[in-house]
Amino acid sequence: MCLAARVPGVVLAGLEVQPEYADLARRNAARNGVAMEVVTGDLSAMPRALRRGFDHVIANPPYYAAGGSPSPVAVRDRALRVETPIADWVRVAAQRLHPGGWLTMIFATPCLPEALAALAPKMGSAMVLPLEPRAGREPPRVILRARKGGGGVPAAGALYHPCGGGA
Repeated sequence: MCLAARVPGVVLAGLEVQPEYADLARRNAARNGVAMEVVTGDLSAMPRALRRGFDHVIANPPYYAAGGSPSPVAVRDRALRVETPIADWVRVAAQRLHPGGWLTMIFATPCLPEALAALAPKMGSAMVLPLEPRAGREPPRVILRARKGGGGVPAAGALYHPCGGGA
């Protein structure tokens, strides 16, 4: 919804594995006067309606590993628990992007090495922005931005330095 508010004429399409959340996205789009196609389906078996090229893929995969304290709300718990490896998210995004298209993802910081490794050979020009951590802690999430057909991927240390500067 934020993208539609900021970019006039943008065409939006979404994929959601849970029917309840797909319906919620459709209702939110309608309530905000945003034209958006929301397809219910699984990333691992891309629905035919989304087997096309995009200029930008934005993804917000689940953050938490399986196990731990589950949410008492089943759909929320599934939305938060990792079922699909981050490398698969990167691979599928790269398949859907036009040449020169951008991928933007937010995910749990420990997944960064796997995500960076998955960028090659199709994606490059990677940039990583760690989210502000609580005092004395590592950043819990990072935003990764990469371009299909972009330049090489720097080593992880070159992308993030815990003090906020370059490596």
